[in-house]
Amino acid sequence: MPALLYKSFSPQQGEKVSGDGHWSLVTGHWSLVNRQSSTVDHRGFTLLELIIVISLVSLILGLSTVFLAGTLSSSSLSATVREMVTTIRHARALAQSTGMSQSVIIDLDARAYSIEGHTEKEVPGDVNIMVVDGLNGREIGEGTYRMVFHPSGSFEGGRIVLWNDRRRVNIDLDPITGARITE
Repeated sequence: MPALLYKSFSPQQGEKVSGDGHWSLVTGHWSLVNRQSSTVDHRGFTLLELIIVISLVSLILGLSTVFLAGTLSSSSLSATVREMVTTIRHARALAQSTGMSQSVIIDLDARAYSIEGHTEKEVPGDVNIMVVDGLNGREIGEGTYRMVFHPSGSFEGGRIVLWNDRRRVNIDLDPITGARITE
């Protein structure tokens, strides 16, 4: 049957033809047949390969969330410590620049702190807070505690203790910098 549809053809002198050439008796045109195109193309991924890759990616993501969850509570504590130290240093600088005493008020029951007359900042739920009084060394875990900074640079107050299930951080008042962090 193919002999009726195609007539074998050889190129004329000077013509360059790649592949096998045939003259179609039906259409009256020359056509090139590429023998490589008759093979099946096997590019792509099998279903088994896709399932294995998706399983590995899911496993890696699942393990990474476990490790990241532990660092979130630690970063929450670090952020709270930085914000509280900044508030203390700001109160000290305000007292010196305005010539008026400034108070940092820590409400242990509401889990909030602020410079008196300024916006309150909250202590996150996963961070615990306590104050160790500077005069008698008594631990205070409830109520309101006031730290006072005077224009002369002196202060009245104690140590603030912040902790979570992994770390414990102390914020000590310092006459030079305003606050010092110890772990």
